[in-house]
Formats: sequence, C-alpha cells, structure tokens
Amino acid sequence: MNKTSFVIVSWNTKEYLEKCLNSLLEKCGKWKPEIIVVDNASFDGSSYMVSRAFPSVVLIANKENPGFGAAVNQGINVSTGEDIVIMNSDVEFVNDILNVFGDFQKSNPRAGVLAPRLLNTDGSLQVSYNYLYPNVFGALLSRLFFGSYILLAVKTIGFVKKMLYAGERPRKIAWAGGSCLLVKRAALKKAGSFDENFFLYGEETDICRRIAASGFELYYLPQALVVHHQFKSSGQNLERVFVEMYKSELYYFRKYYGDFPEKIVRAAIFINLRLKVAVFSVIRRGDKRVELSRNTMRELKKSLEGGNSNAKV
Repeated sequence: MNKTSFVIVSWNTKEYLEKCLNSLLEKCGKWKPEIIVVDNASFDGSSYMVSRAFPSVVLIANKENPGFGAAVNQGINVSTGEDIVIMNSDVEFVNDILNVFGDFQKSNPRAGVLAPRLLNTDGSLQVSYNYLYPNVFGALLSRLFFGSYILLAVKTIGFVKKMLYAGERPRKIAWAGGSCLLVKRAALKKAGSFDENFFLYGEETDICRRIAASGFELYYLPQALVVHHQFKSSGQNLERVFVEMYKSELYYFRKYYGDFPEKIVRAAIFINLRLKVAVFSVIRRGDKRVELSRNTMRELKKSLEGGNSNAKV
C-alpha cells in the first residue's frame, strides 16, 4: 500500500468528526496514515477537540469558510502521501478500506480515483456514484419535470438498485460523490487541483471528469465499506446550501458546455423554484419548502445579478 494521506474537511460537526477520526485510527491505523483536518471556521469547538484529543493529526483551522474545494486543496498542499483520501467529517469506517484499495491498485495501475461503498446510518446502501456526467438534457428533465425525484424513486426500487448499484464486483464509473474518495497524487498532478470556484457540490464531478480526461480510470469498490451520515454539515443551513448548489451547477454547465446552455439551465432552475412555491402552496399550506424555495430564489437571483454565479461567499 502506498503512503496515504487523509484530508478531512469539517464544518461544525464536532461529534461526528471525533467518531470519524476514531474509526479511521481503529480500522486503518496499522498503515500509519497521515491525517489532516481542515476546519472551515467551525464555532462548535471542533478545532479544540482535534488539537486536544488527536495531537498527531495535522490541523488547519481556517478563520473563514473558503468552501469545500478550497479546503481540500489546503489539505492536499501540506500532505505527503502518494494517495490521498478526501472525505467529509460525517463518515465512519466499517473496515480497513486502505487494504481493499491497495490490493486493487496492484492490478489496476491506471486507477486514479477509487470510491468505497457508502452506507446510510441504518446500514442500507447509499447511491453514491454515476456512470454518466451531468448534461443539459438531464438538467432540464430534472428542473422542468421534477426528473430528479423520479430518478431517485427509480434508483431506490429494489431490483434497479440491486442491478445498478448493489453488485459485489468493482465497477468502472464516471464520477462519485466527494464524501470519501481515494485520489492518486499522480492523477492530481496531471489533472490539476480542485476548482475552487465550486464552493459546495460539483467539485467532485469536475475533478473526476478532469482526471478521466487526463488518462486515468475511476472505480467503485464495494468491498471498501464506509458509513456516511448525510447532511450533518449542510443540513445546518439549507437555504445557503441550495443557493450554493445551484451556483455550482450553473458554473459546471458554463465550464463544460458554454454560456448558452448555462442560461437555459439557469432559466429551468428558476422555473423549478417557482413551481415548487406554487405546488406546495396549494397542496400543503404552511410547508417549510415554500419559504425555503422563495428565499433560495431571492438569494440566488441577487447573487447572479451581482455577477457572483461562482463566487466564494
């Protein structure tokens, strides 16, 4: 197994960060990995907990929140491992993923990114990777016809989920969620660092796409098991999260497809938000999603009109 560095990005997840570090040391500690925590200006005592309870961990305590991609780059820049596991603070290791990753790398030297099987808190399978990159048609289907809800429902159907996502053999993929990814340093040197214009969401799709374009392969390894307790950071400020998600989506489409497709997707996003306000106002009076959609629409419009469609705010 190559020397491995773990880069953990945290924001106000003290309890889960502690669980994450304990599970990492318990399951992968025999490899003596380098562990780096980048704390994005938490105010829950996360940095203090790390410095007191885990003195061997390299701690970068940011005074402001620069976003996920920028924090990852900070960690990568001080890391020394040939492999880098980039991860959220709300994950726990079930087994020794480094052993699984190392065995696979021996026979797959072109593997630039490896993704583990993610489990929900209750142990059920979490759909965490994709075979295709996001495209304009999919974005329009999602926003104008609520295709994302339909797709999610289809993915959770037993036989579909089993056929596409629950196999026991490694699979070549296009990209995977950034909650836990092993990235080869050599791949990053060819593809470049994380694009810091993605404040939250989208950065993993972008880096996976660039790594694939640079000649490396991406794989999902179901034998590497990780529990991902979703939304422990993002769930603390949903309005901000949705605004940043839409901004990242628009930046992604502008980066890969151009200005005109980005404008089409932008229009579809605002139509989608208006539809949510209209639908939920009728079928469920007082539903919090009405106000959330209204506030998101207002803040997103303000941000875009200010020329900050990909700004780090």
